[in-house]
Amino acid sequence: MKPIPSKHYRERQRELWRLLEIPDGAGRNASLSIEEELEAEFAHAWHLSDDADGVSLEMKMMAARNCPGFDHCTCYYESETKSHVVVTQPYLQAGEAVELLARGLVVPGQPEPGIIAAPEWAFYYPVHATMIIVKFPPEYERILTALARLWSPAAHLSLPHN
Repeated sequence: MKPIPSKHYRERQRELWRLLEIPDGAGRNASLSIEEELEAEFAHAWHLSDDADGVSLEMKMMAARNCPGFDHCTCYYESETKSHVVVTQPYLQAGEAVELLARGLVVPGQPEPGIIAAPEWAFYYPVHATMIIVKFPPEYERILTALARLWSPAAHLSLPHN
């Protein structure tokens, strides 16, 4: 079940948005502590921990080479499911971002990453950026490695041309 942001979280999002809207970036420094606070509450609510081994970041780097939709990302680990998690906050509508990510990451007949729209949890730039949570199951690293090889420039050079 998807967690719901608290009233306090929503209030802090509005405050962050207000600070980010101040012209010439004058509110940016003040907004950083709020952003960190929101990120911590988000990670706690979703039972996520730091990406201590860097695998989530590696998976994000492989995926982002040829799959649009990875912007303003943070990486986590979900111990309950042993999933590597990438939270992306692109300047897109949630549905559009989910569609782009699914098109680039879902391989028919293979385990799929969980792609969850959660715009209500955005902490990078609420209102303007959405939030999508991509949960890569343990077996997906093998699939992503194969996709990365297919996406590589060398693979494209070896394909027959008409």
